[in-house]
Amino acid sequence: MSVERIPRTGQDAWLDLTDTKRWTRVDHEEEDPDFARMIDAVAREAEDYAQIALLDQTIRILLPGWPRGHVRLPIVPILDRSSISVTINTQPWADVLLGGGSRPLLMICGNPPPGVVVIEYRAGFGALPENIPADIRQAMTDQVAVYYDVRGNANVKEVTLSAHFARILGRYRGVQL
Repeated sequence: MSVERIPRTGQDAWLDLTDTKRWTRVDHEEEDPDFARMIDAVAREAEDYAQIALLDQTIRILLPGWPRGHVRLPIVPILDRSSISVTINTQPWADVLLGGGSRPLLMICGNPPPGVVVIEYRAGFGALPENIPADIRQAMTDQVAVYYDVRGNANVKEVTLSAHFARILGRYRGVQL
C-alpha cells in the first residue's frame, strides 16, 4: 500500500508564530525562519505520529489489487465522506460502503476486477490552523519548544518527543490489529 498526502496550495501556517515564540520565551525576530522550519517539522511529525491530517488535504492510496475484506483508511479525520472515490484500472467503482468509527473501513460490494486500485478522499480538521483541535496545537507548540531548547545539540538522546506531544497525539493515533 502506498499512501500519498496532497496538501492544498498555500497551506503552510500550522501554528501562530507569535504564540509559539511566546511559549518558548523568545521575543526577537532573528530566529523567525528557524521557528518556521521547526513548526513545519513538528506539524509533519504530528501527522505521521498520529496518522492524521491536520489541515484539509487529499489522501491517495495505491493498492496493487483489492485486498480480501476491507481497507482501513489510514489517515483521518475524514473531512468529507462524499469525497471518497475508488477507481480500479482507471475505471470508477461506485459500489463501496464506508464503515463507521474514528478509523473507518472501506468495503467493496461485488467482485472487483483485478488491477490497480486508487482510493482518494479528503481528510483534515479543516482549511485553517484554528480548525486544528486546541490540544493538538498546544502539543505541537510544546514540541517546538523542545526542538528550540535542544537545537544544535549533538547528543541525540536529548532530542526527544515532548511528553505532552506523545500523550496528546497518542489519543488520536490509530491502533492496528
